[in-house]
Amino acid sequence: MRTGARFSMAAACALVSLPAAADPQLLGYQGRLLRADGTAATGTASVTFAIHDAASGGSPLWTETQTLGLAEGYYATFLGMVTPPPQGLFDGADRWLELKIGTEPLVPRARLGSVSYAATAHDVVGGTANVSSLEVAGQTVVDAAGRLAGSAKYGAGAGIAVDDASQTISLGTCTAGQVLQHDGTTWRCAAAAVGSVTQVSAAAPLSVTDADTAPLISLPQAGSVSAGYLSAADWTSFNAKYGALTQCGGDLSGSLSAPVVARLQSRPVSAAAPAAGMVLKWEGTQWEPAADANSGGTVTRVTAIAPLTAWNGTSTPQISIGPASDDADGYLTSSDWSRFDAKYDAATQCGGDLDGSLPNPLVKGIRGFPVVTTAPATAQVLRFDGSNWAPASLGIADVGGLSSGYVDLDDDQTLGGTKTFTSAPVFQQPLSVSSGGTGTSTAAQGAVFAGPAVGSDAPAFRALVLGDLPDLDASRVSLGMLSVARGGTGTSVAFASGSLVFAGAAGGYAHDALLRWDDAAGRLGIGTSAPGDALHVEGTMPI
Repeated sequence: MRTGARFSMAAACALVSLPAAADPQLLGYQGRLLRADGTAATGTASVTFAIHDAASGGSPLWTETQTLGLAEGYYATFLGMVTPPPQGLFDGADRWLELKIGTEPLVPRARLGSVSYAATAHDVVGGTANVSSLEVAGQTVVDAAGRLAGSAKYGAGAGIAVDDASQTISLGTCTAGQVLQHDGTTWRCAAAAVGSVTQVSAAAPLSVTDADTAPLISLPQAGSVSAGYLSAADWTSFNAKYGALTQCGGDLSGSLSAPVVARLQSRPVSAAAPAAGMVLKWEGTQWEPAADANSGGTVTRVTAIAPLTAWNGTSTPQISIGPASDDADGYLTSSDWSRFDAKYDAATQCGGDLDGSLPNPLVKGIRGFPVVTTAPATAQVLRFDGSNWAPASLGIADVGGLSSGYVDLDDDQTLGGTKTFTSAPVFQQPLSVSSGGTGTSTAAQGAVFAGPAVGSDAPAFRALVLGDLPDLDASRVSLGMLSVARGGTGTSVAFASGSLVFAGAAGGYAHDALLRWDDAAGRLGIGTSAPGDALHVEGTMPI
């Protein structure tokens, strides 16, 4: 990479002549960075500036690093914004400026010189003159020792004595307790005024301690929440900040008080004023205001994904959503919100026959009567004892008054009276015929339970005999399939469980496996063997 640079010597001279307490000592500098192929560098570059006392080699007397914005390779900055140059850097000896782009030094170093009339300055304003002696009109006024010489003498008024030989100034002799007091014309000895300071006060940010004994006045250091004095370290950081007159570079132009964006990503922006609705358009060399070629489009159709629906109509598309229901997603109505918001949650405490919180309450009562917490044993039931439901085992006395049910009798217990059972009872011992049983727990294959073949003995399991068969009307006996007219189904085909039976075309009963009644759930299926609703229809039904 190579560079062509211009150096502002006026700035260099100002830097040499100003003292440390004067305005910021900044050295203006500008240049241009080019790549090895001669094209201008863009973006930003890290540049290290260093001042040496030789054209090559040696250590720098001063150095700082800045990140500079580049516009077609050009940059402009002030040296000393990051690290102020030390006093005496420009003492009249030769100085050389070296630049490094990143870690690559640019050679040769540039020698620093002075501009035409800065070589011999006629006036020193606001600065320090470093001379060996001082002459005026050919006469020595201040000698090499820094004392007045020749005819240059100090004068003094009354009360002040000047010794020309020793060049000392002393106060006139006054009596004890007197002070020098100016009477409007001259100084004279006079008595001190009566009175003394008894207390000292101060206004913020000053503060006073021991105000009426040994007053000590102090000023704290300034901070983000308090006013105070400015430290030398703070002065350096504040002094290095950009001001309203700082000239901008990179993509900005002008001073920081009112900068102008003259470039975008180092590419120029036209100064032409835009009209309403224009956009910035790249024209090959710069960004210029131009009409938006893609504006003015028209929406012709709108689509939506469920639960949203779209209706495009003839002019203005409309998007809508319906309310939610058992079988449709949608929006929640205010009335539904009130109902859902009032539902019980996991922290709801139960009452009545329930105890505890949802969703795992305990049943503490049945119809208002308490259920005891005693754990039941196997085969026990809940029995009401007059005030509580409690686990208990049933005895024969507990089932004596039953007219129907399911009983399990131990040993040879009997039931008094006539009993009707909705399902077959289970007995540990065979129930006697006199108690309504068969009197046995086994029967021979093919045996039937019937009365005695002869006499009036108790019924029992036995083989049929000819006398057991009454005379039958031969017209009522049929072999094979029993017709509908004789009380049969008219078919030998087995009916599927749950299928609906109907009169078939052949005069007999028929069924369809896809016409199914679920008796347990109370559901009817048409076109399905597993109805999921009260009426479940699948497939296309002819109209």
